[in-house]
Amino acid sequence: MKIMHLITSLKIGGAEQALANFLHQVKNNQDQHLVVFFYDGPINKKIQAMGFCTHHIRGLIHYADPLALWRLFKLIKKENPDIIHTALWSANIIGRLIAKLCKIPTMCDIHGKSSDEGNLRNKLDRLTVHQATALVAVSQETQQNYYQTIIAPIKNNTIINQRLSTIPNGIDCATIHANAQKDPITREHLGLTNHDFIVGAVGRLEPIKSYDLLIKALALCKHMPAIKLVLVGGGNQEPLLKKLVQTHALDQQVLFAGPQDNAHRFYPLFDCFALSSQSEGLSIALLEALCFGLPIITTHQHTTHDVITNGKNGYLIPPGDIARYATTIQNLYHNRHNLKQTFANINQQLVIEHYSITSTAQAYTNLYRHIVNP
Repeated sequence: MKIMHLITSLKIGGAEQALANFLHQVKNNQDQHLVVFFYDGPINKKIQAMGFCTHHIRGLIHYADPLALWRLFKLIKKENPDIIHTALWSANIIGRLIAKLCKIPTMCDIHGKSSDEGNLRNKLDRLTVHQATALVAVSQETQQNYYQTIIAPIKNNTIINQRLSTIPNGIDCATIHANAQKDPITREHLGLTNHDFIVGAVGRLEPIKSYDLLIKALALCKHMPAIKLVLVGGGNQEPLLKKLVQTHALDQQVLFAGPQDNAHRFYPLFDCFALSSQSEGLSIALLEALCFGLPIITTHQHTTHDVITNGKNGYLIPPGDIARYATTIQNLYHNRHNLKQTFANINQQLVIEHYSITSTAQAYTNLYRHIVNP
């Protein structure tokens, strides 16, 4: 069976890393996989290094080049895949339409909350969703949000809703731990000591990640200089975030580690993991932090979360509640010796049992076969 993966971008991001994780897991099986993308990025080299063919369709999104659409059409006709598996909004919409034109079934991954996409995008989603053979959300919450935002407003939506399911993102803990041991980094490398309490965050420095909330929360912990924040990643928000650090005189408590080819080596340094996003599907970085048994502090709009149970294996903070975020960090600092091992046992077991890339890859493979041979 041949699967064409059509994804908007291969830049650093959760959906892109989820694709790389999946391909790494299935690289030795009997199916053939190839990747087509619109925006290039570091994940492309990772996928090529695994031995997969990748194809860059330039100009389709940014320049709305009709010839780019023709090049994509010709590539699909040439490769003649059994199924087109899409991810991220632009690829989902384009993939549905062109797959229908080519009479090829299509599976669309839903990585984020549709309620955050805006009215125009949601209208286009509703207009094309019936073309998708299968719709796969990366978490139960993402599935519910997609149903409420996209499917529920559609009349006679029963058949469409039956195509919607959840396959959670998965990770390979053994590989992640092995990566962490490659070129290991120490606290001394970062100018930190064993007495410091390190709050770690891994991700793109983009507005949706709301890292300004973390910095403002740390400003409320300024009287506790042992609490440090390490931000691993790069992005267009970095200058603004550095200016915010200077404004709050936090130069000695906030460290920008920059973009990393191997971010896994930072997790063993952290005492807890912080996620401050305005919105997330199922964060790969959060799952990686669980793999290292870290206590989690994450913003969340609801009192329930697919992965985190408040007070049991982490803490849920209402978005924008800086004071509560700061208080939670301080409480973890004061109780770090008692809580760290308790959380470690729970979180490592949780990710192994429920978020294994082996289970994720098998679920996708089973769905491929069901779609191609119903």
